[in-house]
Amino acid sequence: HSYALVGQQMLLGLLNVPGVCAFVVNPPYVERHWRPGHLGESQALEKDELLMRVPVWKPGVHDCPDVVIRSYWPLDVKPFPCPRTKVVVFGATEFKRAPHRWLKQMGFWNQTGPHVTLVSPSQWSANGFVRDGVDPERIRILPHGVDAAELHPTAVEAGAKAMR
Repeated sequence: HSYALVGQQMLLGLLNVPGVCAFVVNPPYVERHWRPGHLGESQALEKDELLMRVPVWKPGVHDCPDVVIRSYWPLDVKPFPCPRTKVVVFGATEFKRAPHRWLKQMGFWNQTGPHVTLVSPSQWSANGFVRDGVDPERIRILPHGVDAAELHPTAVEAGAKAMR
């Protein structure tokens, strides 16, 4: 899922920051038939192996984290069980609107206090959330980046031609 890939890239970026202690919290799959991909399937094998070494956060075992980044569908805007933990939720709108099933949670954004922030990849996408009622002060823009060392569009194009 694209949100999982975004979350992986955010985590890999955090792992490059000196002094950051990172954990993961794995939400359940939305669809029962979803399965994890093979290591090295969507990015360099070394990056997948690094991600696999990040420990799973366990309440009562580990201290409360300073921040939790949620990058999965459906959006989870609930505060984290630790009151001091900031929650950053990645979300993107389509067609300048948030999907209808998200709208049930939108009112909650404006009542969560300063602990929940929405991160969206573009101003266009952020405007979709604002149109649907999210306070613009709760949104931060974080554009997607591309690692030119890993992106090989000519190889992808050759595979696409073979499939046609």
